[in-house]
Amino acid sequence: MKKIAILASGSGTNAENIVRLFHEGNKIRVVVVLANRQKAGVHERMQALDVPTQYVPNSVWENDAQQVVDILQRNEVDLVVLAGFMRKSTLQSSTPTKDASSTFTHRCSLPMAAKACMDTMCMRLSSLPATSRVA
Repeated sequence: MKKIAILASGSGTNAENIVRLFHEGNKIRVVVVLANRQKAGVHERMQALDVPTQYVPNSVWENDAQQVVDILQRNEVDLVVLAGFMRKSTLQSSTPTKDASSTFTHRCSLPMAAKACMDTMCMRLSSLPATSRVA
C-alpha cells in the first residue's frame, strides 16, 4: 500500500476530498496530515475521518525542517500532497526508506515545488492498474 501525507493550512476541504477518494481502496491511504496552524479546520475534518493530524509550528518549518522529515519517515510516507499548504520550507533527508525509489533525497521549496509534486503524484497514480484506481 502506498502511504500519503497531506500538508494543509486551512479548513481542510481539499484534504477531506483526497482522504475520501482513497478511503475505500486498499492500494493508497492517507496516513497523516500535517498543518502549520494549530486551529486550522483540517484537524477537525480529519478527526471525523479517523486520520491523524499533527500541528507543526511555522518556527519548525523555518528552522528545523528535519522534524517534518522525521514525521514523514516514521509514518513511512511514499507521497506528500500539498493541499492548500503555502509555507516555505527546505526539507532534506537521505535516510533510505523501505522502497529505494521513494527515498526523500532532494531539497525543495514547498510552494514552488507544488506543481512538480502534483505532476509526479498524478503520474505515479496514473501508472497504477485500473483496478486500484477510484472511479
